[in-house]
Parts: sequence; C-alpha cells; structure tokens
Amino acid sequence: MRFLPVLAVAILAAPVLADPPRGRTHLLVVNVYLYPKASGFALAADPLALARLPDQLRSAFAVGNSADRLNVVVLCSGRAGKGTSKPPTAAAIRAALADLRDTADSDDTVIVYFCGIGFNGRTSGAGADAAVFCPADVDLSRPETLLPLAEIDDRLRRIGAAKTLLVYESCRKRLAVDVPAYRPTSDPADSASRPKGLEKPRSVARFLACSTDQYAYFCKSSGLGVLTCELMNGVGGKADTSKDGKVSIGELAEYLTATVATAAATAYPGVAQEPEITTNVKEAWALVSRPVPEKKDEPRRPSSDTADRRASPGAGDKPADRPAPPHNWSNPRPQPPATPSAPRLTSMYAPQPTPTYARQPAPVYASQPQRPFAPQPGFPVVQAGLNIGSQFTNSPQARQAMGQLSRALGGR
Repeated sequence: MRFLPVLAVAILAAPVLADPPRGRTHLLVVNVYLYPKASGFALAADPLALARLPDQLRSAFAVGNSADRLNVVVLCSGRAGKGTSKPPTAAAIRAALADLRDTADSDDTVIVYFCGIGFNGRTSGAGADAAVFCPADVDLSRPETLLPLAEIDDRLRRIGAAKTLLVYESCRKRLAVDVPAYRPTSDPADSASRPKGLEKPRSVARFLACSTDQYAYFCKSSGLGVLTCELMNGVGGKADTSKDGKVSIGELAEYLTATVATAAATAYPGVAQEPEITTNVKEAWALVSRPVPEKKDEPRRPSSDTADRRASPGAGDKPADRPAPPHNWSNPRPQPPATPSAPRLTSMYAPQPTPTYARQPAPVYASQPQRPFAPQPGFPVVQAGLNIGSQFTNSPQARQAMGQLSRALGGR
C-alpha cells in the first residue's frame, strides 16, 4: 500500500500525449510536353511554363506537410524539375504507380497528376470509346505504349491509401484511332501489399479537365492548363469556403466545378470545357492545411452618439462627455470644466426692457494761448466775401475793415 501514492504521482506527472500525427502525403507528377517527331504528336503549349510545373505543384501541396511527411516523385520530359530521375515513359509510369501501391499506408494521402496529350480512341465494342494518355514514348503501332485512363484508375484503386486523388489535365477528343480495351487482371502482389481490412479496392476522387469529346485548353497568362490554374488557386486558399485554413476535397470539387468552365469560356469565347468531377462532396479530408492567424482584439470604438457629443462641446449631459479644458502651463492646477449657461430664450412679442445709457462727460481739452492776428502788408484776407487786397489798404473802407477785424481777434 505504501507504493500507491508514488504510483499515483507518477501517473499524474506523465505528459499528456497529443493526437498521433496523420499519415504521409505522396505526390506523383507525370508531365509530358515533348514528344518524338516520329509519333506525330506535338503539344501546343509553353515548354518553359510546363517545365516549372512540378516545382509549383510541390510547393502548393507542401503546405502543412513537413519534409519527412511529403514524398514527391516527378516524371517530366525536357527541362525536368527537381527529383526527376526517369523520363515519363509508359514503363516508368506503371512502375511509379506500383511503388505507390507498395509504399502507401491506409492513413496516407495519394495525389497523382497527369499532364500531356490524350484522346478518346475506338475500342472493339460497338460505339464504345476509351480515353488514353500518351506517354513520352507513345507509338500508335504499339498498344503497350498507350496508357488507358481505365488502367490508371484501376491501379489507383488498388493502392491501400484511404485518400486518393487523380488530376487528369488532358484532352478527351474523339479520334479515329483504334485502341485496345483495358481488361483489369488480378495481380498476386495486390493482396500481399494491401493492408488488412482492405480486401476491396478503394474509391478514387477524379478531377478530369474536360468531358468526353472536348479539348482541354491552356491559360494564356500562365501557360498552364485551365484545370491546373484553378487547382492552384483553389489549393492556395480560394476554395476554403469554411475559412478554417483547410482545403478539403469537397470544397475543391465545388470550386473547380464553378470556375473551370467559366475560365475557359472567358479565355476562348465560344468553346466548351466542362470538367468531370467524380467525388463525394461530403468528404471532409483536407488536401492542405495552413494555420489560421489569430484575430487580435481591436480597441473598443465609441458609439456614434458619444462621438457626436464629444465633437460638440457642451452637448453632453455628463461632464465626462465634454472636452477637457486646455492645459494651463502657467498654473499646473487642473481647472474644473466650465458649465455652460443655458441660452436665454426671448420672443419678439414679449415686452423688452428699455435700455438705459450712461451720460458721458464732455471731453476736456487743454487751452492753448492764442496769438493775436497781425496781418502783414500785402497778405490777402477773405472774410464773409470781403476781399481785402494790397490795393485797398489806403482807402477809408480798408482801414475801417481792418480795425473791425483787429478788434474781433483781440488785437489793438
């Protein structure tokens, strides 16, 4: 009994283990844009843009996956991307699909991308046709160099991964070419490599660029296929309608269904490119996951009523709503807010008090001594219309007028 407390402490001190990490992500990129002249096929696309495609797909699906949980295999012709060791021949493609069957576990996610020339050829059945993909060593006289779409789908369904996606960026236009019908064969390696509990093949989500008897077009701006462009946009976040940082297979299917046909018709007016999406939109497994940024708490903004009261001084009922008085730097003592007086309401019909004005005293000016006026000889004097000139100084009237003027001015 003495060991029970120690055991309890040990159990409580044990760290709480987090959820086990999810499985790995396997990405197989088959990119064929250069064909031998003897095959008679030529892809009308920008080779430089397609040469950068494997690296762009790797970056798009690497979001949320560490380097040890992302397995990328690239089969690219011409200017190949990183990690390419073999050309995209029919044998190399079949070998890569077999490796996925042997290495993928039930918790893994498998994404297989095909880009190249394809068409719908005639099979032995009456009126039946089959979509085939043309590898880099295609030869119509050798049926084994053609890769039927049914074979790709069957090989993917035999992979033990529970999450498998096929992206097929290729045309499906009907051509008068006879192709052999694909007949699935039982492979003893399937039962040996399939995990326990997966006796039946799994379903595969398929994103085909176009429907039967249609062409798959390229974007004029990026040089990539329309389906590929919208796929990159959707994985980049535009398909995340739930805004949880995860792009699920269902969200991506709805996004491609709504955008591919519109994008093709916008770039090439009058054409029809309707993608064929085969998946269950209710499936919630995510292709990519990115952390959602945390929302920071924004400062609380005042209401419009409070803002109006602060904008108009004295309009609020509380002193806190009025603007603070300016700081008096000469007197650091805080001044109480001034209470505005209510305006006085008057009426034009109410009797108004008679204003009284105080009488102002008359201004007092200092008196200046006056000098007597002494006219000089020959100085003209004008008074009441009388012109006294030098020519009248000797006349009696002039002498009388001069005397009156002198007496008026206080002179002699």
